[in-house]
Amino acid sequence: MNVKKYLANNIQEAMVKVKSELGSEAFILSSKKVKPKKGLLSVFMKPLIEVIAAVDELPREKQQKELEKNRIANEREEKVNRLEAKVVDMEKNLYQLYEKVDRTPIAPSIEVEEKTTYFDTFLNNLIENDVDISLSKRIISDAKLKCKSPDNMTEVASTIYSTIAGLIGSPNPIQLNDSKTPKVAVFVGPTGVGKTTTLAKLAGHFALMQGKKVALLTTDTYRISAVDQLRTYADIMGIPVSIIYSPDDVNATLEFYSDKDLILVDTAGRSHKDKTQFEEITTILNKFTNPDVFLVLSSVTNLRTIKEIAQSYSFLEKSRLVITKTDESATPAMVLNSRLMIDMPLAYITNGQSVPDDIEIANTDKIIKNLMGSIANEGSSREIKTID
Repeated sequence: MNVKKYLANNIQEAMVKVKSELGSEAFILSSKKVKPKKGLLSVFMKPLIEVIAAVDELPREKQQKELEKNRIANEREEKVNRLEAKVVDMEKNLYQLYEKVDRTPIAPSIEVEEKTTYFDTFLNNLIENDVDISLSKRIISDAKLKCKSPDNMTEVASTIYSTIAGLIGSPNPIQLNDSKTPKVAVFVGPTGVGKTTTLAKLAGHFALMQGKKVALLTTDTYRISAVDQLRTYADIMGIPVSIIYSPDDVNATLEFYSDKDLILVDTAGRSHKDKTQFEEITTILNKFTNPDVFLVLSSVTNLRTIKEIAQSYSFLEKSRLVITKTDESATPAMVLNSRLMIDMPLAYITNGQSVPDDIEIANTDKIIKNLMGSIANEGSSREIKTID
């Protein structure tokens, strides 16, 4: 209810004010005469009429707002009704479709989940054995293209075996010359990989087991212990040893040992991160005519270092790999990782400190079986060959 008070000179004037503001629906609550406000002239003035009026309806502005509110509500209700009608139509259509499908014969269900294959099993096996992930995927991908019976485990194993064997290739050990000129084999590689011990093992095999005339050379004048170690091995086996103090000594030393069948050359270990030291290796190698060059790596080398070595020693042409200390490695993967990352043929594998016993020509069959497990036996029946 809207209540207001009005002052007028008479009742007619008051009613005009009430109707003009509150409308014709307004009604009078009370009316009375009141004296004008106090003042000097108030005593001479006529009494005024005070009217209190009220109306049940809202004022015009509020009424308009209420009408707008009602209009919006009506529009919303119409939209809801239309939406409900659409829903009803959709339900009707779905029901009709359901009835149609319900009468249609049910087709056999199709399995969308891929089953684990034998290739997946061997892939996991390679990765768990620390074969580089990208190399493992490459091997399995190549094998899938070749395999004719992917549901046959023996066929899958045989295909993976042949794929790895193809990547490894045949071993490339030292082959002595038929001519009277001695074969020269130079061994290079990082510090601490076992170059000196490897030379001693090979010297023992060729001299003691094959009766060849062998001489040892060393350019490692940086470590006295390396020279002493080589001399100790040479004295035990009765093999001569000489020190190359500068590249200019090479020709005279080769002339001195011209009657030998094999000359094994030890070099100082060089960090694969020091590029300037590779100039010394290049200078020494250039002093020999068509030498066999062997890059010696330790089996405990990590993947990151193998990749760095591959880049650092990329200047070596027609070189071969010798992998040492395989008995100290937790997994057999380093041999395969090194072979494929450095892209040099394998020559020898060493598996202990015993001289001259703990060395053998790299054997593809043995390497693969160590990687794949006993199931690889289904892939090949090759025999493991030793150096002798």
